Amino acid sequence: MVIPTEKWPGADRREPRRTAPNWVIRRPLVDWLRTEAELARERYGRARILDVGCGTKAYFPIFAGAASEYVGVDVQENPYADVHGAIEALPLPDSSFDVVLCTQVLEHVPDPARAVSELYRVTAPGGRVLASTHGVMYYHPDPFDLWRWTHEGLERLFGANGHWESLAVRPGAGTSACVGMILGMYLHLLAKRAHVAPAVRPAISLVNAVASAAPEGLPYLARALDARSARLRERVVYVLAGSTAGAQLLMDAVREGRLPAQTLAEPTLRERLVAGKPESVRTAVAALAQADSATEVARERRIQAFASRLVARAGSAEQGARVFTANCSACHAVRGQGGQVGPQLDGVGHRAPAELLAKVLAPNRTVAPAFRYETVILKNGDVFTGLYRREQGVSVAFVDREGKEISVPKSQIVERRSSAHTLMPNNFMDVISEADLQHLVAYLGTLR
Repeated sequence: MVIPTEKWPGADRREPRRTAPNWVIRRPLVDWLRTEAELARERYGRARILDVGCGTKAYFPIFAGAASEYVGVDVQENPYADVHGAIEALPLPDSSFDVVLCTQVLEHVPDPARAVSELYRVTAPGGRVLASTHGVMYYHPDPFDLWRWTHEGLERLFGANGHWESLAVRPGAGTSACVGMILGMYLHLLAKRAHVAPAVRPAISLVNAVASAAPEGLPYLARALDARSARLRERVVYVLAGSTAGAQLLMDAVREGRLPAQTLAEPTLRERLVAGKPESVRTAVAALAQADSATEVARERRIQAFASRLVARAGSAEQGARVFTANCSACHAVRGQGGQVGPQLDGVGHRAPAELLAKVLAPNRTVAPAFRYETVILKNGDVFTGLYRREQGVSVAFVDREGKEISVPKSQIVERRSSAHTLMPNNFMDVISEADLQHLVAYLGTLR
């Protein structure tokens, strides 16, 4: 079949229109593939390329200049396919392709693990597998629609089914793009059912424009800085501090008086704010050091004042157990139950109530090396903060402050910085009432 590349089918995939409901995810996918085609040309000169689940080989024109051979394989009878067969049992020799494409296929495959093993098998040493699939999408059987993945799930799937030299999994688009895509899809489907599909194209175009321009919805998240809940505000501040755009929003909130400057002066948060940020952010954060000093003095005075009011056994251990479950069990274990981020707490009841209170309210006074977190700067400029767990192949496992294990690809890490601090927040006086703190100390006192 000889077709000029300019007339090759699948133009709607290679050049998606902004009025298309899936434009906001198609556009970054195509941009990525064009970049990979240029890299393939530089790396291999002329490469053998395999397109798994090829359909009409929509991306052939993108890779034509880099291909010595472009082979399409499809499970269905397809005039564009050079080979017919299932991805779980590709009828192709081992190590035979330099570049293997697998776009929007894995969600339809009954056995994804076997499919990934086959992708690995047919890829030559030094070759690349370029795979994409949906994290979020409406039901679209072809003939099945079986799976959705997070980036962590995909990393585990590929990591367990091939001895890759490197493995990088990243979202093709952000949260705002995902929401925009779903909204655009449903606008399109509703209009199609009403036989007025052309009428909604301007609306879909507007949705796509907003979704692609929004910086991951951070401005909307920043609105929660005005929430009454101190716990919610604290979590929002922590999330925003992980990116340059979020850090700028925090600085704006301080300048507008919506957020006390001393909030950003907390040592753990300040390290997260500074890491990987431009000079303007680092300078602004450095100016908060004086506020931090004042905050530490005030915190010590509050701890001493509360300790003077603390009466041994005055709190309710039963109520304290509930406070512990709600606020501490994600990171600390008691009698084998709970998280493993912080020290297990069996036996702490032998300590004096005032000492227990100090451990809760001033966790950074003394931190064992095993419980000091790392600040990880990623290639995309984001910052991850977590407790190191282990190396696992092409990734490094950390535990975040919510007690969740996160796998970070080594290829995406620019720098790792050790801290002298713990992941445990030091603002419990602001998020837990004095009565609950007293109950919590009473409960800790029972752990002998």
